[in-house]
Amino acid sequence: MKKKKGMTLMEIIVSCAVYALFSLLIAEIMTLVNSTMRATNQLNKRLTYQSKYADNMLTSDANGSFGRQSIQYRIRYDGTFDEAHSTWTTGTKYVKVNPNAANASYDINNANDPGNVRDGDEYTTNYDTSALTSAGLTVYNQNVNYRFMSFDRVERVAGEWPGPVFNVYFRLVPYFDSDKNTLTDAQKQSYTNQAASKIAKMEKIYIEYVGGAATFVSGTSFEINGPFDKNSMAQNYVLAVNNPCENLDPAIQNVMGSIKATVTGNVYGSTIDKWTEAPVDYYLYVKLGSLDRNKTYYDKTVIEYNINDQTFKPMDSFKESDSIPTQDYLTYIP
Repeated sequence: MKKKKGMTLMEIIVSCAVYALFSLLIAEIMTLVNSTMRATNQLNKRLTYQSKYADNMLTSDANGSFGRQSIQYRIRYDGTFDEAHSTWTTGTKYVKVNPNAANASYDINNANDPGNVRDGDEYTTNYDTSALTSAGLTVYNQNVNYRFMSFDRVERVAGEWPGPVFNVYFRLVPYFDSDKNTLTDAQKQSYTNQAASKIAKMEKIYIEYVGGAATFVSGTSFEINGPFDKNSMAQNYVLAVNNPCENLDPAIQNVMGSIKATVTGNVYGSTIDKWTEAPVDYYLYVKLGSLDRNKTYYDKTVIEYNINDQTFKPMDSFKESDSIPTQDYLTYIP
C-alpha cells in the first residue's frame, strides 16, 4: 500500500507567505481602484455643481460671489490671439476676434481701436468644498473651474461717411507711439537724442500710393523735402487722400489704402535710399458682417518713420470724432 505524502511544514509556511503577498497586492490594487473611483466621482460632482452656474451665467452661489475680473471685447484685424491676455489675471483682459482682413500694426493697448468695444466681466466658478469635507470625502482637483463671460449690451450706431478727404499724418519719430508705455524716461531721452543727430542727414522722403481704392488728392506720389533738423520731429506732414467710401456696395467689407515710402539721406557718408520693406496699409472703412450698424468710417491715420531703426509703421485709423495721439517725445527733444 502506497503511503500518501503531505506538505511539509516549510512548504506550508512558504505557501501561506505567497498567498499573503498576493492578498496584499490585490488589496493594494483594490484600494487604488477605489481611490480613483472616489476621485472621479468627486470630479464629476464638482463639474456638475459648477456647470449649472456657468450654463446659466450665475455669478454667485450660497457661499458667496465667484471670482471676477474686468474684460473688454475688442474687434481685431490681425487674426492673432495674444497669449499674454488669455489667462486669468487681476487686471483688464482683452478678448480678440478676427472678423476681417490683416493689419499687423494693431496695438492691443490702443484706446482708439477701430470697431466695437464691449465692457464686461469674466467669472470663474468656485466649488463648495465645505459639504464634501464635512462628509469625510476627499476634495479632488480644487482648481477645476468653469469660466464664463458676461458683456454689456450696447446698441451700436452706424457710422457716416466723413467726407471726400482722408488725411494721412506722416511723422518722423525717435520711437514708435506703440512702444512709449514700455520705455523709461531715460530710454526715451536717449532715443530722442540719437534721432536728433541722425535726422540732419536725411534729405528727402518720397511717398508713393501703390494700392487700395484711393490716390492722393494731388496725384499718386508725395514728397517731403529737407533740410531736416530736430524740430522736424514736431511736425505732422499731412497727405490728403481721396476718400471713396460714400454710397458703397453693401457687400464691401473694407476699403484700404496702401503706400510705399523711401527716405533718401547721407547716412553712411554716401547717399542711400531706405525703402519700406513692404507696403504700409491702413483702413478707410470697415464693415463687420452684414449689418449696416456695424459700418465704421475713418477720416485719418498716422504713419510713423522711426529715425533710429529706419522703419515705417502705421497706427490704427481714427474716426472723425477721434483725436490723433499727441507726440509723446516732444518733451525730450534737446
